[in-house]
Amino acid sequence: MNKKLLIFVGVAIAVGVIVGVWAASGSDSPPDPKQVARQWVSDKTDAVSEETLRLVLDALGEEGVLATAIAELGGEWLEDRIHENLSWTFSEPVPRGDSHMVVATGAAQVQVDRGPIKGSLTITIPTELTIQGDSVLEARLLADEVSVSISN
Repeated sequence: MNKKLLIFVGVAIAVGVIVGVWAASGSDSPPDPKQVARQWVSDKTDAVSEETLRLVLDALGEEGVLATAIAELGGEWLEDRIHENLSWTFSEPVPRGDSHMVVATGAAQVQVDRGPIKGSLTITIPTELTIQGDSVLEARLLADEVSVSISN
């Protein structure tokens, strides 16, 4: 075999081994808390949409004109629109002992042109996630910071 070819094959094998060892050792690094939060949100989208609808109805009250109008729109219709339009932002992770806190804020803007409501329903729902390793230990809705508004 040609000496240059032998050197080339040797270098290629060495690089392959180094890359393989580097990739394998990278899997031992702790998971990124923001990535864990993103995965939690992805796994919980249906439940979050349902909870968001409940919060909207609670914010509007059981009796008011807006609550009645939203009830006429249909809860399932509104939940589907929230689900379709829900987007997320994530705070930077804050260390807390052996865990991290990340605030995941879901926001949806739904255009409504049904029944008595014509306008834009805007919803913001911040949730504090306590993350340890690759698990969300606790998800706490920041109820005081939930925002629901309707504008024309």
